[in-house]
Amino acid sequence: MIKMPEIGDPLPWVDVPTTREELLPLKGLAGHGVVITSAGSGINTAALFAALERCAPVLGGHSAYWLAIMTPDQADTELKTLANPWARVIVDADGAVRRALGIADSHAGLVSLETDPSLRVVAAIQHTGDDAIAGAEAWLTQRLADTGERRQETDAPVILIPDVIEAELRDALMKAWDGGPHEASGYLRENADGGVTHVINPNRKRRSDLFLEESVPLAAQVHARIRARVAPWLERATHFKIGFAERYRIACYDAESAGFFAPHRDFTEASPHRHFAMTIALNDGFEGGALRFPEFGAREYTLRPGQAIVYSGGLLHEVTPMTRGRRFALINFLTNGEGARNVAAYQRDHGAAPERKTAG
Repeated sequence: MIKMPEIGDPLPWVDVPTTREELLPLKGLAGHGVVITSAGSGINTAALFAALERCAPVLGGHSAYWLAIMTPDQADTELKTLANPWARVIVDADGAVRRALGIADSHAGLVSLETDPSLRVVAAIQHTGDDAIAGAEAWLTQRLADTGERRQETDAPVILIPDVIEAELRDALMKAWDGGPHEASGYLRENADGGVTHVINPNRKRRSDLFLEESVPLAAQVHARIRARVAPWLERATHFKIGFAERYRIACYDAESAGFFAPHRDFTEASPHRHFAMTIALNDGFEGGALRFPEFGAREYTLRPGQAIVYSGGLLHEVTPMTRGRRFALINFLTNGEGARNVAAYQRDHGAAPERKTAG
């Protein structure tokens, strides 16, 4: 039996060279179905390229990707351009990609892996002989067609805490947003020099934030609630002790601008202090704007006013587009002493912290 991953094995978060990107982070495909096919000796690569192109409609219809691993000789220059946006050719010059994925360096025919949206292997198969490509294509098509029947919805590992902020304080926070200097919300991106840039991109995020300065009474009131009603639950559930937080921000997603936030992770190279993210709902009476964790299925989390949700900054998450009204939330990122040291080191090296803090 050829060496290949077993059901339940997680796909490693490695960056792979493709004919489209210099390096493609496999973790960036989380939330989608993924099939990875390794081409062994004797495979007609022109026919495999044709299959990759031919599967564009079925892949797009299921928001799934098909990645084909080839050697540089197999990925001939005249075949490098793929029109199918859901397909990639991984160029594996020395077998490092195959080894990282747990596939034997050398094999006959095609070896295919299917992963679920959390990038865990759910199927592995080998096709050999003259009909290997047709067999792999038919297998992929059938697996995608059966996805709905096989997929198990899994609750995301989140902490839900009711009654964190009372109605009077919620109203005061929303009033502050209405009367304050709120601004388009962006995200942090690491630069080549190690610095961090704050990026505004309405194609990825449409939200307007008001930051609460530490000196205003509202910030002190909010912090008292977090310290008394969130920190103990987080420590009890995770053994994680909050010691540092960014500034609190009042966020608004508005249906007039179809407010949303595309899938992303908060704990990144640009923000290694964001161990946990916290969102507290301030209102209801809107439609859309649900929090969703694509790695764990399609479940949408819509909180009751005053309720908090806390989750690891490493989880992929998104906010679905608003369709009616405005959704207000209080948002912050929580960390411990290690995270505080990361921010201090950044401030020492670059002269400014990524975001100003609220002490723990």
